[in-house]
Order: sequence, then C-alpha cells, then structure tokens
Amino acid sequence: MGLSNLSTFSAAVSDRYMVGGSSQLLFLAGEGTHNAVRLFPESKNDRDDSHKIWKGITISTADGGSFYGYNSELRGVLELFHPSDRDLNRPFQFFNSSSPTSSPPQVLEVVGDVAVLGSKGVFRAYTKGRKGVMSPTSNEGIIFDFGDAGTKGRGNIVNVTPPAPPSAASAFNHRKSVSVFLSCYKSMVVVKVGWNEGAGRVWTGGDERSRVRRLPSEILSAASFISPSTKRPLLAILLSSKNVMIVDAQCLSVPLTAISLDPAPFFDISSVLSSSPLLIVTASDGEARAILPSSLDSRNAEVERCMKLAIDAMGRTGWPLAQFAEALGVSYASASYEGSEGSGTTPRDLLAYTATTLGLAVGTDEDGDTPPTLAKKRPRHPIAASALLCLACASLSAVDAEDEETPRIALRAAKNAPPPNRSSPTHAATQKVCAEVSKLLLNTGDSMGASSAGRAALTEAAFHLLGRAGLYQDAIGTLDLLKGLWSKFKYESFACSYLSDLWEAGDKDTCKHVMNKSRSLFETNPPAALGIFTGSSAPLRHAIEPLEVCSFFKTLNLPGGAVADLERKDLPLNTGNAIAAEFLIEAVGLDDDSVAKAQASEENISNVHDHLCLILLEGIIGEVGEDFEEIPPTAKVYKRRLHEFLKWEHSQYNPETLMDYLPDSFKIEKALLLGKMDNHRDAIDILYSKNNLAEALEFSDTQHAIKVSNRSMEIDPDDSMVIPESSCAYLPLIEAALENDCVEDAIEVMVSRRNVIDQGSALRALPPETPIQALNDFLVPALKSNASKLRQLSVAANLVRARQQELQKLKLSTNLVAQSSLDSVMELKGWKLGTKKGESSLMKVSHNNLQNSAQFPFTVELTKHYFKRHVVLQAKINNKGDVNVYECALMVAEVSDDVLQPSATVNIPLLPPGGTSCSFAVLERRAQAVEAVVLTSEMRWVKGEEAFVEDLQDIQLNSRELM
Repeated sequence: MGLSNLSTFSAAVSDRYMVGGSSQLLFLAGEGTHNAVRLFPESKNDRDDSHKIWKGITISTADGGSFYGYNSELRGVLELFHPSDRDLNRPFQFFNSSSPTSSPPQVLEVVGDVAVLGSKGVFRAYTKGRKGVMSPTSNEGIIFDFGDAGTKGRGNIVNVTPPAPPSAASAFNHRKSVSVFLSCYKSMVVVKVGWNEGAGRVWTGGDERSRVRRLPSEILSAASFISPSTKRPLLAILLSSKNVMIVDAQCLSVPLTAISLDPAPFFDISSVLSSSPLLIVTASDGEARAILPSSLDSRNAEVERCMKLAIDAMGRTGWPLAQFAEALGVSYASASYEGSEGSGTTPRDLLAYTATTLGLAVGTDEDGDTPPTLAKKRPRHPIAASALLCLACASLSAVDAEDEETPRIALRAAKNAPPPNRSSPTHAATQKVCAEVSKLLLNTGDSMGASSAGRAALTEAAFHLLGRAGLYQDAIGTLDLLKGLWSKFKYESFACSYLSDLWEAGDKDTCKHVMNKSRSLFETNPPAALGIFTGSSAPLRHAIEPLEVCSFFKTLNLPGGAVADLERKDLPLNTGNAIAAEFLIEAVGLDDDSVAKAQASEENISNVHDHLCLILLEGIIGEVGEDFEEIPPTAKVYKRRLHEFLKWEHSQYNPETLMDYLPDSFKIEKALLLGKMDNHRDAIDILYSKNNLAEALEFSDTQHAIKVSNRSMEIDPDDSMVIPESSCAYLPLIEAALENDCVEDAIEVMVSRRNVIDQGSALRALPPETPIQALNDFLVPALKSNASKLRQLSVAANLVRARQQELQKLKLSTNLVAQSSLDSVMELKGWKLGTKKGESSLMKVSHNNLQNSAQFPFTVELTKHYFKRHVVLQAKINNKGDVNVYECALMVAEVSDDVLQPSATVNIPLLPPGGTSCSFAVLERRAQAVEAVVLTSEMRWVKGEEAFVEDLQDIQLNSRELM
C-alpha cells in the first residue's frame, strides 16, 4: 500500500524550519529570516524582484493564491503579499494590533481570499476585500472557539478544499466557500468558511461544534492532500504519540489508517504537489521522512471499513450481518471481525463514514438548505452500502425520535442507490438485506408517531430501498403507507410517476401488480392514473396485451356524473369504457401520425382497431341506446371520435366484421364502412335524400381525401385536376341526385367541387335536356380554368422541350470529347492493346480528288500509335460543313504487305457542323516488317440519306516504325 514506504533525508538546519509553496512561489521559513523565491516571474519587470526576504512567520497558500506574512520589524502587524503584485515592497496591511508589543497569531493560513488566524484556541477569518485595519481583540470574524483547549497547545489550520483560480472579472458579492481543518491541542474539527467576493463579509456554515473530534494525544501538525481514487480531500495529522493518522476530511470520526514513526522528535508534516500524494514529516534536527499514502480509500478498503464499523457500532447480533457480508462482498476477515472493545464507535460514526463513501453531504449550508448529493455516472458502491447507511439511520432514529435530519439522510441514500443488477451473484443477498432494513425502517417510523416528518422520510426510504433492490411488489405495497403521510396531490403525482416507470420497464409480473395498484388511483384521479399506461413508448408491443388492459379498465368502478365538453376531443373518464377508449386512441396514435406510422407494422393492429371501434360504438349505445333523436354531450363526443377513426387514413379495421354490429339507425357509420369497402354508391344511397345534400357531400369529401392520401398527392383547391372516372368520389353522389330527379343538387355538387371532380364524366351524366343556363356557374369557371391550365401546360412543354435539346447537345458534346482520346474509347478497351511503345507526330491528311476538294467538308489529322501487336491510326476529323454528318470514319481499304491486317474501325456516330472528334482504325501485326508498308485509306460518311466515300492519300509506315 505504500503506507510504510518511508525514506529519510537530512539537512543542516540549526532551528526549526517550514517548507511550502505554489506553482509560482517557493518558501523556506526559519525562526530568523524567511525567503520567498519567485519561481516564474510574470513579466520582464518582475525579474529584478525575483528574491525577497521578510523576517517573521511566513506560510504559503494554495496554488496560485495570495500569501501572508508577519513582519517582526513591524510587531503586531499582519501584511498581505500576492504573486501578481508589481511592487512586493508595498504589501496590503489588513490586520494591526492596538499595541506594538502585542503577540502575533500563533497560526496562519490563506484560504482563497480569506486569511484564517488562530490564537489560543480562537480562530478568526478576514478577507482581502475588507476595508480598514482590524484589531486582534475584536470578536468580529470568529469562526470557531475551542475554549479551554487553547491554553494547552498550538493550533493548526489546513485548507482541505483548494479554491479554483480566480476569474479575470469577479462579480461583486459573488459567494464562495471552502472547508478548513482546525485543531487545537487534542481537538479537531472541519468548518465551512465562506466569503462574499468584493464585499468583505465572512461567514461559517452549520453547527460545527457538534462534530468536534477528540484524540488521545496532542496534534502537532496537519496537512491535506487529494485522494487519487475518490478525488476527495484527506488529512494527515501528526500526533505527539509519534503517529500519523490519516482521515477523510468529510468524516473525522473514522481514521483511515495510522502510521507509526520511530522515536525521532518529528514536529511538522506537509504535503508535496505531485501526481500521487506525497507527505513529508520533518524533525528539529533536519531529519525528514517521505510517506506515500496510496490505496487508502479504494472501493474494497471502504467497504471493508464500513463492515467493521458496523460491527463495532451494533455488535454481531440484531441485524442481518451474514447477508450484508455477502451483498457487500467483503473478505472473510471483515465478516468474522469480533469488534474492538472500547473503540467508542457509534451508529453516528457509521452513518458519517458511510455517507462520505457514498458521496452524500450530511450537513447543511449556511442558509440551512440541504446541499445536493454528488452526481455519479457509475455507482462506486453496491446497493447494500446504501442499506447499511439506512440501518445506521434507523438505529439513531429509534433512540432519538425528535431527530429529523437522520431520516432525511436515509432517504437521500435510498434515492441515490444504484439500480438492481439481477445478473450479479450477490443479488439474492442484496434483496434480503434491503427487505430486512426496510422492515426496520418502517418499524422505526411507526414508533415515532404518525405526524412526524421523520416517519415520512423513513417510510419513503424503505420504499426506495425496496425498489432499488428489485422488490417491486413490496415497494408497491409500501405506497399505501405513504398515502397517509403526504398530501393527496403529492401522493398521486409520486405514485403515478413511479408506477408509470414500472409499466414502461415491461416486466409482466410487475405490470400486473401495477394494474392492481392503479385501481385505487383511478377512483380518485382517473386522468393521472391513465397516464401510467399511456406513457409507454410502444403500448402495442407491451408485455401485457392492449386488449387485456382494456378488459381491466372495464372492471373499474368509477364515480360517474362527469359531462363531456364538446369543445374538447377527449372523453370524460367517468366509466371504464371511456378509459379503455382513450387508452386505445392513444395507443394507435389517432391524434399523432408519428405514433400511427410506427405502429403500422404491428401484427395485431387490425384486432386493436376493431376493438376500438366496438368500444366507441358501445359508448354511444350505452349513453343513448339504439334509437335516439336527442344525443347527449358524452354520446356526441363518442360519435365524433368514432367518425374520426372510421375516416382516418391509417385505420386498419375490418369493415365487414363491424357492419354486423351496427344498428340500423347508425346510417353515417354504415356509409363510412361501405366507403371503406369501396362501395361508395350504396353508402351515398344511405346518406342522400332529396334536398338533403350535406351529409352525403361530407362523405364524398372524406372519400376523396382518402383517395388523394393513398396516391400521396396534395390537391390544390384552386387548381383544376382531371380525376379518372373510376376514382372520382363525387360521381356516385351526382348519379344518386339524378336518380332522385334532383338535377339542382347534382349541379350544386359540380359547381362546389369543380376543381377536384371529373368534369367530363359529370357533364356526360347530366340529362340531355339540361339547360345551358343552369350550368353557367360550372362551365364558365371550368373553361377559364382549363384554358389557363392549357397555357400553363404549353409553356411547361416548351420549357421541357428546350431543356431536352440542351441535354442532347450536352450529351453530344460529352461523347465527342470522350472519343477524342485513345484511352477513353470503350471499343478499344476490349482489344487489350497493352503498353504503348510510341506514337508519331500529328500529320495532315488530304484527299486524292483535287477537283472535289471544295466539296470535301473535313480536315483530317492523323496520329499513329504503336503497340507490340497492334498499330492504331487516330484520325482527328473536323466538320467544316453546315450540316450534320453521320457514321464518319477513317477506313484502311488496302495494305501493301501482309505484315498488317485491318481488324476494327471505330466511327463517329454524329459530327455536327464545326464539331471535332476522332475515328480509329486498328491493324493487327502478322509478321516483322522488312521494308516500308503502304496503307490505302479512305473517308466514309453519311449525309442525309446518301452515303459518301472519298479516297485519302496513302499512309506509309517504315520498317523502323514497325520494329
């Protein structure tokens, strides 16, 4: 562990000396003179002041802060120096005694912008920002008083929470605080000291006197360092018994370890800034020892220490020791520990240390508020550690029923316990431990009286502890105990939120307990209780089938009397049927398309949709019966929701099945089902009656919206669109109106829906004797709209045609460029020509018929490419004419020797006027050339419907080129 890893060094110093410093300053302090050596000057001007000497007592501060010194030449004066000061000869004087012969403070430490002074057991704090010079006899600034202990020994001050470096611009009255270790003779305490930056006010927080710790021997010196594993501040305390005791700064009552030194008269201990903690113990004769306190507070060490503290505090009987040992995973030595007689360990010591290891703040701040717990991404300790803390709290609460802080600590520990790990081998033991501790918490709470706030905290702690252990059934049962301790609103909010989380987790057995527990919540607050089941991200994929949940809802016995609000969408939750309907509406996503699309792939979606329709239908009938004239408000809401669902584009119900359940008086519903079966005409016949067009037209509008949605098209109501007769939703209505001899209704449909109706089919359906004047309102806007549409389409067609021509030109240009390079011609890649050996220079080729030179529309430039087994002729052809030519190619008609054999020709499919591209002729080598080879070439092309051939001059290849 490195605790006994002591190394020795010595220095020839006649008197006592002290060492300290920061990243900018190093101090060597003796009785006579002290040197403050600036290690890193902040500017060029500082180099002349790199070494300053003061007489008196000088102690450094935390890294980067101020430092103070007592100047013996100005007896009774305390001065301030700061690393950023330009003139170190002009310190800030913030403390001055009333008499030049007054004694200076015995101890001094700088904590951020606060100087903490100690003299005869009384500790004061002063800020740099305080205006005026303070007297040492003043009671102002006292943060702690050890009383009679001050006359017996010197004090110690150690800053255990180094403050952050000050910002460039500090806000006035910005509150800061640190924790400071104070000791005098055999007593020690950690207090919180704070200050208002810029205002000069100092305060101390909490009732620190109750946490004073006494030791069996005198405290000579102390030093703080940061734990490498937990990052918490630890304290190394040098005792007159020649021991070094290391404690957690947040829990002084439990020593982490004690290191025994040899008989040398050591008098001072200090910490050295390094990556790992290093302590230096010094003696009067210059001898010093280094201590490396590693692995003091690892997880295993903390758990083992908690177990032994529990045995010391509570003995080995009366609590589940064996189960705790298994759940915590402690060693056999710790589990079989018999306890230490006379150790003085109490349940409060166990509570303080366990809370510290769990990262729980036990005290309160200066305003009396409970500080927040430390957030941890990964819990450092198992649930059993939180249960152990709760056990200590229960023991203390059983003794002192008036103590309300201890139950709150148990509650914070239970709330912050890690979630259960069912795969852990200690899970069963953990559940037993949590169950036993929860019973003890509940029994302790009962003994404290029903109105006690402590009982409420202990009951809630038991509830959270059971939940964290995975004992959800027991935790749900504990909710009834909280019901009598909280207000109705708090209980219902908490219970619904907790049960919703359990329902979301999806464990089938637990969810059944949730359903049973929710019954009482539905009786008092149906909307909140319904939120337990609708908060799930995938209610149709839940472990409990949605239809089973609906069956449970229908068994609820709810107080009625609620009347529906017609301006609201939701149903009044006064019956189990209404709750089941709202649950399924939420589950299928009737009001949320994103939910509906996510649920569309469910296999049981059709059954759920059918069941929702039947529940809504049952709600209507249950309110008014089958035959009704006056519909009550609740039935109207049921009816409206049923219509919304029947019209819904994502609905997947079975219309044939539902048709059998509809009474004859439900005409609109039957029409919607017929429309779902694409039997629009029968649906219109049910809805339409002479001079009563509204319901039938609304149905046609619904069918049209569904058809448009299925085609994934958005219809512009101001835009004319031709709809095929087979898919026009309004033609059946026109036909029904005409069969009832109501031409006016047919014309009204045509006029009101002229932009979406099949206009031609609608006109052909009218009787021949229909007067033209009656169609003016339809024909005139339709003709204008069609004429406008024709113009728009003509313009669009011209734009498309122009764009097509541009693309064709671009394609032609791209093809010509692509065929201008030997490496990019696809027809030549299949020949596997290999590596090119060389090529000739560009030469111009003319035709042989000089009389037709004016009619020859090309300029031809030839390049010869040589390969191992092939020769490729590349003819670069430019069309100087004014018309397109096609299939333009250089042809090798005859070879003077069998050395070369024409094998392939690549022509130019289209060469526009002014265009340039290349034709290629491939010749295969048959033998080695002895002498020059002459190639007879010609030019072939097509213009219009006529083909042309023109002889070109002969092309000669000498033997050197054919090597």
